[in-house]
Amino acid sequence: MKRYMIFAVVALVCATACKEHQMEYYTVAPTINFMGLNNNGIPIDQPSALRAEVQFGNTIPIPDSTNTAILQVHVRLQGRLSDRPLRISLATESDGAAPLATVKPTNPYILEESAWQMILRIPVERPAERHTTYRAKLVFDYADSDVGRGVDELQEYVITVRDALTREDIGITETVWLRDIQPVIGPYSETKARFMVMAMGRRDLGTAFMWGVNANHQNILRTALNNYNTNVSPDNPLRDENGDLVSFFP
Repeated sequence: MKRYMIFAVVALVCATACKEHQMEYYTVAPTINFMGLNNNGIPIDQPSALRAEVQFGNTIPIPDSTNTAILQVHVRLQGRLSDRPLRISLATESDGAAPLATVKPTNPYILEESAWQMILRIPVERPAERHTTYRAKLVFDYADSDVGRGVDELQEYVITVRDALTREDIGITETVWLRDIQPVIGPYSETKARFMVMAMGRRDLGTAFMWGVNANHQNILRTALNNYNTNVSPDNPLRDENGDLVSFFP
C-alpha cells in the first residue's frame, strides 16, 4: 500500500510541474501550433521563440528580386494525425506598437495526410521607410482552415521587419572610411554600402578591407556596378539616398 501511495504522490508532482502547453499535447482533435527554433535551428514549442526578424538592409531595392523575402515558419499538428490533407490558413494582425509590416501568406497551405508538421513559406515585403521598425503578428485563420486552435501560448508568431544598414553593421567607422577607403572608392553613403555588401557577398566589410581596398576589391565593385547600370537598371543608374550617382572611383 505504501508503494502505491508513493507512486501517486510522484505522479501528482509531475503533473503539476508540467507546463500547460506541454500537458495539452495529449488531446485527440487535430489542432495546430506555431513552433520556434532553438540556437541549433531545431523546432521547439517555446512561446519566447515564436519570433523572427527580416532585415532588408543588406540589399538595394531591385524590382522582382530583392523587395520580397521568404520567411520559413514551422507549424506542428497537435493530437491525432489526419487521414486526409488539411488546409492551414494564416492572417496578420498589428501589435499596436509598430507600423504593420506587409506579410502576405499564400493561403491555404496544405498539410499532407499523416503529416504532423510542415514549414510554411511566408512572403515578406520590403518596408516603405528605411530605419523604421515594422511588425506583424502571424496568426491562424481558423475560419479557412481544417484544424482547430491549439495551445494559447503557441498561437502567435511575431515578425519584425527592418530596412537599415549602419556603419556599425559593416564594421567601418567614419574615421576609417575617410582615411583608408574614400581615397580609393570615394565618399560613403548607405546605398553605396548596401551595394558593396551585395557585390562582396558579405556584410563584414571592415574585415574584408582590413588591409585596405585592394585592386581585386575595386574590380569586383566596379564590375558589379557597371553590370547593374547596364543590364539591371539601364534607364535608372544607381543613385544614393542624396540623389548622387554611386561610383567606386575617388
